[in-house]
Amino acid sequence: MRLKKKILVSGHPSEKQAQLKAMLQSLGYEVLDQTAFTGSEHPDLSILDIRGMEGPPWEFLKELTEKWSDTPVIVVGDKKIGWIVTAMKIGASNCLSEPFDRQELKNTLLNM
Repeated sequence: MRLKKKILVSGHPSEKQAQLKAMLQSLGYEVLDQTAFTGSEHPDLSILDIRGMEGPPWEFLKELTEKWSDTPVIVVGDKKIGWIVTAMKIGASNCLSEPFDRQELKNTLLNM
């Protein structure tokens, strides 16, 4: 199985998101940041970090899944069954709940 190389990380910028990006880079992934992302590159995978987002993130998730229907989306957030179910219904490929570590992130990415 080929590791995904380019991962778009989107959501509300935070210290936790910076830690997530650092973990991804330490695992050998190229991180595409939403603030600098022009859309000219096609990510292999997208991570939507909903921690700290104002308002419901579901419209943004819909946009991601519609724009790149062939690109898996992992949603990162709190451990709440309601948001996990909603994310999966909208089109998330997988969800990661806090707390998670580097190994859990790696396993999730390898299973995509």
